[in-house]
Amino acid sequence: MKTTPPIHTLLTALFVLIMLSSSAQNLSVSLGSGYHLGVGKQNVTHHDFYSFVNWNPWAWEKIDVSLGEGLLIDGSVQYQLGENFGFDIATSYLIGAQHTSSITKGNTTYKRQFDGQMLRLGPGFRCIVHKEKLDFYTRLGMVLGMGHINYQQENNSNGTINRIAYRYEGGISIGASAAFGIRYPLNERLSIYGEFRFVSQSYTPKKGTLTERISNGVDITEDITYNTEIDFVDELTMDPTIVVDPDTPFKQPQYSYPVNGYGLNL
Repeated sequence: MKTTPPIHTLLTALFVLIMLSSSAQNLSVSLGSGYHLGVGKQNVTHHDFYSFVNWNPWAWEKIDVSLGEGLLIDGSVQYQLGENFGFDIATSYLIGAQHTSSITKGNTTYKRQFDGQMLRLGPGFRCIVHKEKLDFYTRLGMVLGMGHINYQQENNSNGTINRIAYRYEGGISIGASAAFGIRYPLNERLSIYGEFRFVSQSYTPKKGTLTERISNGVDITEDITYNTEIDFVDELTMDPTIVVDPDTPFKQPQYSYPVNGYGLNL
């Protein structure tokens, strides 16, 4: 399975930004991190992501999730146009929190699990107000994201595990971000800041790849001979007279997953 190193990409981008900032006085670099909470959550019922209240009578409750919840590591290069305006190029890497639904019937536990990661990049416009030793600013920007989603479903019956796991990826996610922050200059070259940020974004993966298949406690991932890839398509026509080629990717309709979040970055 082919994977990309988003952490290495982020660190390389930040290094380049720092080198750029040293060439002009009106350029500056910021580095920070924070934890974002999910907002604009949705229910992903197509993955059976819910919890049962009881089995007799049958009752269940949905679980709403946003993959935008998690640890955010970010940086930006800022260019000052004047005393009160500027623009920037921001990059960040989201390490998403795990979302789990679990139900138990008799001796069997059924579990579904989601998590995701995303590399974000986008331009932004800043408006700055100077008040004594503090700088107050607002930022509006665009977000472009590349990432993946890990999805896993597992049945555990008396310790015997059956598990299947997929990685969903591909495609570009487009969104928007807004922020309000306060910056305190320590000297001419160094400042500290705090920023409240909101990100509105959704992600629609284009393909899926099987990453793990455990049957009756035995890992059979490497023993599977048929095609285990998924193509997510805009339109899907079901025709029972067509024989599906087992060597071609299985087709499923596309789904959009929320990656909305808000939080404090320092």
